[in-house]
Amino acid sequence: MLPYLLDVPAEDREFRKKVSNYYVELDTQVPHGTGRQLEIGMDMDNAKPVSEKNMPLKLDDYLRYRHAIGHPSVAVTKEEADGNQLKEFYIFDKSDVIKKNTKKNDDKDIALQIYLEIKNDAIKVDSMLTLLGIDPREFTGTEALSLKQEELRAQSELDPAEFSKMYTEADLEVRYWIKTMVNTGVLKVIGAKYLDGETNKMIGNNIDEVIFYFKDEENSEFVSLYKARMQEAVKRPLPPKKPGTVVKPRAAKTAN
Repeated sequence: MLPYLLDVPAEDREFRKKVSNYYVELDTQVPHGTGRQLEIGMDMDNAKPVSEKNMPLKLDDYLRYRHAIGHPSVAVTKEEADGNQLKEFYIFDKSDVIKKNTKKNDDKDIALQIYLEIKNDAIKVDSMLTLLGIDPREFTGTEALSLKQEELRAQSELDPAEFSKMYTEADLEVRYWIKTMVNTGVLKVIGAKYLDGETNKMIGNNIDEVIFYFKDEENSEFVSLYKARMQEAVKRPLPPKKPGTVVKPRAAKTAN
């Protein structure tokens, strides 16, 4: 690109010197409030790299942009610039904003679809709430299922991407068992290690090892024992809150 801009062949002995001088002298003024608009589109396809057949529409603007995104005072997004005193400027790209908004809307649609699919399946509702860090035993009385559904809907709206990821992640049922066993004391966690809550027998050094343990047919007898203990434990109500405990509403309750 620079040979075109500088009108000097790349083979010319003065080419490197002129390139250095160009960048030394490059000073892109950015007006306060309005910013500086740069045209960085390509002749053929914006998604493809620069080539002789796919040159920038405005070469000078494109080079200023490339120079800016590599400058230590420039953040590539507003989010990166926020709170970083070293960043004086940031790049604002409307197309990126549109893509992000489209992705967020897609995430919301997928999460809502999952919620509608599972809302009447009590086991899946309990599974998802548990994996999202909410003990289903918190919801009691004749309206327990409705309250669980309300909370699950709120969670799907709070972080749609995480909600969908949680549901589609492998071994959902096994992960639910393990999390419930931890909640009820059937298993206990020390650091990353999982142990039998009664005997302190090591089950796995991390969650992946525990999942493998539960799926291994050779451990089916022990797994059945743990599941039986879990099923008995979940019938018991949650222990009362300790005196002085401050109960804060979950963020999901404030989701729009």
